[in-house]
Amino acid sequence: MQRPAAAESVEVPGHAQHGWGPRVLRTRLDDSPVAALKIASGCDRRCSFCAIPSFRGSFVSRQPDEVVAEAMWLAENGVKELFLVSENSTSYGKDFGRDGATALERLLPRLAEIDGIERVRVSYLQPAETRPQLVKAIATTPGVAEYFDLSFQHSSEQVLRRMRRFGSTDSFLALCEQIREYAPEAGIRTNVIVGFPGETEHDLAELERFLTGARLDAVGVFGYSDEDGTEAETFDGKLDPEEVAKRVTRISALVEELTAQRAEDRIGTFVDVLVELDDDGGAHRPRRTPGARGRRRVRHPRRAGKNAGRRLPALRGRRLGGRGPDRPRGTGRRPVSAVPSDAADEGTSREGPAQVPVATPVPTLNLANLLTLSRLVLVPLFVVALFVDGGHDTTWRALATGLFAIASATDQLDGWVARKYGLITDFGKIADPIADKALTGAALVGLSVLGELGWWVTIVIAVREIGVTLLRFWVIRHGVIPASRGGKAKTMAQIAAIVAYLLPLPVGADPVRWALMGLALVLTVVTGVDYLIRAIRLRAAGRRVTGS
Repeated sequence: MQRPAAAESVEVPGHAQHGWGPRVLRTRLDDSPVAALKIASGCDRRCSFCAIPSFRGSFVSRQPDEVVAEAMWLAENGVKELFLVSENSTSYGKDFGRDGATALERLLPRLAEIDGIERVRVSYLQPAETRPQLVKAIATTPGVAEYFDLSFQHSSEQVLRRMRRFGSTDSFLALCEQIREYAPEAGIRTNVIVGFPGETEHDLAELERFLTGARLDAVGVFGYSDEDGTEAETFDGKLDPEEVAKRVTRISALVEELTAQRAEDRIGTFVDVLVELDDDGGAHRPRRTPGARGRRRVRHPRRAGKNAGRRLPALRGRRLGGRGPDRPRGTGRRPVSAVPSDAADEGTSREGPAQVPVATPVPTLNLANLLTLSRLVLVPLFVVALFVDGGHDTTWRALATGLFAIASATDQLDGWVARKYGLITDFGKIADPIADKALTGAALVGLSVLGELGWWVTIVIAVREIGVTLLRFWVIRHGVIPASRGGKAKTMAQIAAIVAYLLPLPVGADPVRWALMGLALVLTVVTGVDYLIRAIRLRAAGRRVTGS
């Protein structure tokens, strides 16, 4: 029996019934310019942690003409953006027979061409089923948002098999790179589950490797808990709730850092926004989930549902800032979150013409950059103080130590100020690492020149730092490798060791100096090797996608 025919005689909530089709049985409860459009219901996958198939039944696709008819009705009722929903959108059309394999690819252009519809967005894509043709259709079809809602859940092959899912870290990284080959600025979001029964430390490290290499725009992190009636409920190897909570905290901290860095990469770029609400409303950009938190409230007369951005620049890390044309600079700026999330849509007002917000650029001469410049200025002062009287003058040596400590403190402070107050600039991104290396290098070389630190120590650290810089350029077209916790520990250990060598301590303190510098050297080498491995893996994943 053909599934679509069988479905007509089965009354399952959420599945296609005779009422679906051109005769739209739907009432809108608001006049938001964004509306969900259901394209299928049910799920044929049997993920061990999920109970959806038990109450939604098997996967059933809506006929394309029915979907288009409802989309036209929504457009007639003021909708500007369609948000396609189902339990697994990549399966759409697989129950249509021989021609169903590319049903979604053929449906998207039809929806995007409807009069009044300005944007179509696809939700919930299954990574293992996301075929190249579908990636290309979403990334290149005019009117379809460059937005990929991919349900990775994890990246360790062992954990994925226990979840009854498919994929691996490398295959998922290759998929992300494939997406960005078509659309470099595409937004990618996902959810991950940590603490799944049997998850080991190696599995968690594998997930961290994926998240680090994938450069996702938004990630939801969830701790595993049993769901009644699922296969996973019967699994052994359950982790203690406290351990699950620790892993959630660990992965969440990594995600926060990575998504912040991803958002910072967008600073200075321009994005189209859709005005959803006037006065008390907000706008969301193409790579965000509709109704996301952190909306920009528009307090200028304009028409909700219009592309009021033409372009709104990303200015503040994960937050966007703009200024209306009738508002003085420095007053009333409200940020917009650049990270997709889920929140309820609200109603809209439709009065007044659309206007274009004007960007307020971040000035190069700001507090964060001044702190960075002060570090550069302190470097020659530190060198002079260090070499007074051949480094033997106790007062000048103490002054040199103080200058080094102050300069090191500005390294932590300038980054915090830039992120907190939205003062990140291209100048700061360049000047900050230069200042860091100038300070550390001056201290190590100076101590070696004075004969207090072996040249081999300085050379090992210098080779590592220069090597990491070169690796960044080597993989830059494939992705960005963010700083790791080990890298931060390495930096702190180097600072502590250098301070110990700079201080005019008695001879008996030498073992303390050796221990601190030994720790710094170990962390320097280990993190350098780790960075090399991550760079090789990231480059290999990118080369597989491009076929080079």
